[in-house]
Amino acid sequence: MSEIPPTAESEPTNDLNPGPETPAPVSPGIQTGERLHRSSLGLALLSGLGLVLSVLIGLALFMLGVVDLTRGQAGGAAASALISIGWVSLMVAVLQVPSLVLSIRRLRGGKVVPPEAPVRRGWLAATVSLLLMIPLVALGGLLAPASGANSLLFLPPLQLLVVGVPIWWAFETGRRGLKGGTAQRGWGVVSVSTLITMPVVLVFELVAMIILGAVVLSFLAAQPQVMRELQNLFQTMSNGSVDPEAISQMIDPFLKQPGFIFLVVVAGSALVPLLEEALKPLALWPQVAGRKMTPSQGFTAGLICGAIFALLESLFSLSPAMGADWTGVVIGRMGTGLLHVTCSGLVGWGLALAWRREKYLQLGGLYLSAVFLHGSWNAISLLGGFSAAIDSSQSGPIVFLGQYGNLILVFLVVVDLCVLLAANRYLRTHPEQDAGPAAPLPPPEPVYDPFASYPPANLN
Repeated sequence: MSEIPPTAESEPTNDLNPGPETPAPVSPGIQTGERLHRSSLGLALLSGLGLVLSVLIGLALFMLGVVDLTRGQAGGAAASALISIGWVSLMVAVLQVPSLVLSIRRLRGGKVVPPEAPVRRGWLAATVSLLLMIPLVALGGLLAPASGANSLLFLPPLQLLVVGVPIWWAFETGRRGLKGGTAQRGWGVVSVSTLITMPVVLVFELVAMIILGAVVLSFLAAQPQVMRELQNLFQTMSNGSVDPEAISQMIDPFLKQPGFIFLVVVAGSALVPLLEEALKPLALWPQVAGRKMTPSQGFTAGLICGAIFALLESLFSLSPAMGADWTGVVIGRMGTGLLHVTCSGLVGWGLALAWRREKYLQLGGLYLSAVFLHGSWNAISLLGGFSAAIDSSQSGPIVFLGQYGNLILVFLVVVDLCVLLAANRYLRTHPEQDAGPAAPLPPPEPVYDPFASYPPANLN
């Protein structure tokens, strides 16, 4: 009778044979090696660094504002601006916290579960908050003209609310009923948009303005009289004792030049929208390039990019020193916020379609639609501003826009809202848009080749 060889289970255990090796328990600590989630590590580093720098910058601005107040500067305009920007810096720091926490949790082995059900409750909360903003805007209108401690203490944080809540409502309206992806991805887009996208957009626009300025100067060089007036204007502004009325009188002739108006309108309604709509969804490029986003997720992430851009742009354009104009600027920025959210959502949708389903023509159409909406808004705003320098008794399109420009802007707000609702409805009613990439073409039929296996395999 043959002897049965011992198995690993039947072998006795001793010092020389400790038995089968048991797997070591997985540590909940930071993942290493191939298990390390690189994008989470990058987001953790970016968010952590942005958090620290934003807090330090905010505290430094607060200190400078207090120092300016102690010097007894007239009106405290510089102190108001410093304290307002300090609040914006602290807001940027707070926005980094969710991305930092979620990224660290992912690195420690936590599971990231995408939401199974579309988000619906956020829209109701945003709508209620939007209604509550009406008395706060009225309160801000009372505080802005005042020059005192109440204005400096309460108006800057109030600006965060009256600017942020309408943008939040536009975002919730756009993503209502859609599966927008994981919370980590959404907050990661927030971090990248606040810390990287906005500086990149500013750099590109600065370079474009420098090039445009060089073109304008080369055009003005052929007109000695205009160049002399321009040099006098720069010299007056550099002396320090600036008389606003005198500056206005010197600038007024330039504002009436058709060539100058044309260049400014072209730059504001064509060049700026082309740059901004291409760069605002910068945070989406690494994800859509890897085909990791569905069209609904790309649209939602684009909404986030537009919301962050609109939030920062609006807050930096506001200042407590505006006085009675503060309320009008806040109401105008609500329309601008809806514009940026809608346009970036369209571009994000197009990016996801292009990279996931190779529909590049649809990307081009959605991008040009966003540029058209953005450019129309800028053109009406700029031409309406130029109308103030033209005699209202004259006739022409600029004078017409000066009289009815606000009504046209209200109409554009309605158009933007309709576009946002239509895009949301289309994505909700066409779930096939979020299906995987298009199936590859079937392989070609094999072509019979009588000599493919010659000589026969069984030939001796």
